[in-house]
Amino acid sequence: MDAAAEPDRAAVAAFWESFRSATGVPGEPADVFAFGDSAAMADELADLVLAGTKRATAGALAEHDEHPPPPSVGDHAVVVRGDGTPVAVLRTTEVRVGPLSSVDDAFARDEGEGDRTRDWWVAAHRAFFRRVSEATGTSLGEDPELVFERFVVVFTAPASAGPDEVLTPRLRLRPWADADRPAFAAMNADPAVMEHLPAVLDRAGSDLLLDRLVAVWSERGHGLWALERRADGRFLGWAGLNPMPPGTPGAGEWEIGWRLVREAWGHGYATEAAREGLRLARERGEERVWSMTVPANVRSTAVMRRLGLSFHSAFDNPRFAEGHRLRAHVAYVLELQGPPGDAP
Repeated sequence: MDAAAEPDRAAVAAFWESFRSATGVPGEPADVFAFGDSAAMADELADLVLAGTKRATAGALAEHDEHPPPPSVGDHAVVVRGDGTPVAVLRTTEVRVGPLSSVDDAFARDEGEGDRTRDWWVAAHRAFFRRVSEATGTSLGEDPELVFERFVVVFTAPASAGPDEVLTPRLRLRPWADADRPAFAAMNADPAVMEHLPAVLDRAGSDLLLDRLVAVWSERGHGLWALERRADGRFLGWAGLNPMPPGTPGAGEWEIGWRLVREAWGHGYATEAAREGLRLARERGEERVWSMTVPANVRSTAVMRRLGLSFHSAFDNPRFAEGHRLRAHVAYVLELQGPPGDAP
């Protein structure tokens, strides 16, 4: 049985720095480890973690006499494969100490191994700790004290960008997929998200809107990206370029726009994503980009200013009838002929 390699310290350090840059979590990992007692087992269990099947683990309490202290709720640890390369950052959510025999059905299922039953778990872990005892010359016994830990995955190895995708430190900007429709509809049904728009959308209206976004990509070669958070793959909304509609300043030219789920507000995601839209517009040789909203939407106008856009004009949006609460709009613009205008 080939033991797992020691963690690749340089790779782990770079991986942890990517995690810190994406999340703002300070400090160093509480532990860096491989699951199991062989390279093959380390790879197998790491794959279960990445698949979302494994969300718990159990280790001998005695191992912490010479190794890092037992985990605490909130700790972050880096998991490595059998060859020592890092694959995920875990955050501990629950810790319990007790004998091996105290495991219950729910924990055995959450550990995600074998047939996920308690009977399989007990037999497999007794065999595992016998091997550990033989390898270390210690006697853990048939019912050793274990540290039962549950965790969540908060970061995985940064992926390469696919076609028409862009990676920023925290975000993946990508084309739309049918799998986005439920999360997209939930965003468009949130009254807070839609406060400065005509109305919340039902599922049919949301699907129709997504169809229009996809059509812009087909017709113009670009459009509004779907946004997801790289740390956990969570859908966050959209950002990118969209044609300015008829009857508005800059009609037919590109508008820089964004719409984010409520939980993503206040983290700088809109600015981070929209800057990639500005970069793309420059690369395409566009003369300028626009943005527009209602005067009351101070969150969006603040993003416009951070991006370097300046107030252009107030205008009546012809999409809305006289007297409609959304008829009055403001337009902002950024000329792209000079150096990048991103504000600090």
